[in-house]
Amino acid sequence: MIGRTDKGVAQSGLTLVETLVAFAIMAGVVMSLVALLSQTARYMARAEDRFLASLLANNLMVEELARVEPAAEGASENRATFAGRDFDYVRTGIEVRRGVVQITYDVSRSGEDGLLARTAALKGRAQ
Repeated sequence: MIGRTDKGVAQSGLTLVETLVAFAIMAGVVMSLVALLSQTARYMARAEDRFLASLLANNLMVEELARVEPAAEGASENRATFAGRDFDYVRTGIEVRRGVVQITYDVSRSGEDGLLARTAALKGRAQ
């Protein structure tokens, strides 16, 4: 803002109020950016957990299908460390037809609620 002194000499610069308003606006913009980056980081971590849980579920299913012994019915809970993270998984076997068992793996992060990945397949049982 340009103002004049008593002697008529022009002075240029910002007043204290103008400076404080500019700082307040900049602080609001910076806080919004920080919140956006924080939210993005949380989303990316959750997406990585879902990806790793999906890989773990698929690996468990491949191991199950590769076993020679017939698929067992029932449910069991286990814990696995995969890519440096702890996951809990539930294996469920249900006979859907005579000699055919549906196997399901549900994977979640240890100590957290919420399903991250699920995979299912059918496997025949020896008669």
